[in-house]
Amino acid sequence: MPISSHQGIKLKNAFRRERKSERTLQRLGWQSLYFQPFIAQLLFKLECQHGVFSYCNDKTKALHGRYLYVRTLDGHLLAAKEGEVGHHSYLSNGKKVLSAGHLIFDQGRLCLFSNESGHYTPTNEEMASEITFFHHLAQNQALVYEDHSRYPETGQLIQYKTESIIDSGDITKTSPIAVFSNTISNFGRSLKSQAVANNKPAEQKQTAPESGYLADQSFLSLTRDSHYLDDECLINDGSSEESSLSLDQTHPSTGESRYSYGFFIPVDEHKNKSDPLATIPSPDRRK
Repeated sequence: MPISSHQGIKLKNAFRRERKSERTLQRLGWQSLYFQPFIAQLLFKLECQHGVFSYCNDKTKALHGRYLYVRTLDGHLLAAKEGEVGHHSYLSNGKKVLSAGHLIFDQGRLCLFSNESGHYTPTNEEMASEITFFHHLAQNQALVYEDHSRYPETGQLIQYKTESIIDSGDITKTSPIAVFSNTISNFGRSLKSQAVANNKPAEQKQTAPESGYLADQSFLSLTRDSHYLDDECLINDGSSEESSLSLDQTHPSTGESRYSYGFFIPVDEHKNKSDPLATIPSPDRRK
């Protein structure tokens, strides 16, 4: 896939402690929530042929519904069904990305993509070349770009047709097709410091997710129900650190069963087919 000309979007400073913690686990050989790049590509890399998206290593797995995605600096598009991976940083290993947000598919066809990422908060300027990229890749004249960058100040999500953005040459000159006010976004939200500071296992209560991200106790050992700051603490942090439409599927169904994952692969799938990671030993978690 083509590589953008801009130098990438860094993980925001609010998530530095999370990255340090997960990188330390990797360095010590313990299990980390961050995927090593080669594992992320093996499990989550997408390809697109004639506007139809599929997983490179599992073309039988239909893409349908809402997915969390990142596009890496080397152009790889990585996407996980919402609920399989907790945050964009897990897919990216905390590294720079070209874009991050969510994708909505209808039987392999991309209908909508967004810049909704609390960890990377891509601006419309940073997404400009990515809008063109996704428009041409999807081959969908009705493709929608959903902008979350105004949410911290206005509480609004704005949808545009990508074709209109490209025709006008500037998103600020493009008329939106929809504006949503009564909704929730993770854009600009910061982790509570206790969330990543506490690395001791604790008994967790299962709670329903309040936003586009899966409740983080499914992924991190936390003592709080949610490690995101409340909405009144929304930030619009444009700072960065050093390197290291409208479909029913917009929010995950609370009726779906939760899977147990070995490297986030459903256990049921292990029973039915060979494991592509069978030769890769899983690091022991810290006792």
